[in-house]
Amino acid sequence: SAAALAAMRRNEGEVSQLADSLSRMARMSPRSGGWLNAIISFHQVLLSAGRNDALAALWPVIQTTLRWSVRLQLQLPESPSGHAPVADHARVFEKIASQSADGALAEMALLIDAALDDVLSDRRRLSGTP
Repeated sequence: SAAALAAMRRNEGEVSQLADSLSRMARMSPRSGGWLNAIISFHQVLLSAGRNDALAALWPVIQTTLRWSVRLQLQLPESPSGHAPVADHARVFEKIASQSADGALAEMALLIDAALDDVLSDRRRLSGTP
């Protein structure tokens, strides 16, 4: 919902901030602190752009979840996910930038599903469960 609202309500400054966060993500290793800062910035701007107080109130939980999932990935020697996080976020960005609320909603749902799959897979790998 936040991505759809951001697509409908964002301003050019927020599009620029999202583009900057995405650019930083593309330049950094997902295993670096800079990556974590960039991904947190992307999601924080996205939530803010939606101008919805109820969704914005979820930011502490979303931020904690992002930090936890990145820390989980760092516990593994490598993350063999078939996902491309920068490309996944770029698709969300493009829908927001083009003000496609339905597209942003769909792309964010795919991104969240992929992230959940990765987290569950990483947890299984850490516990030694196939």
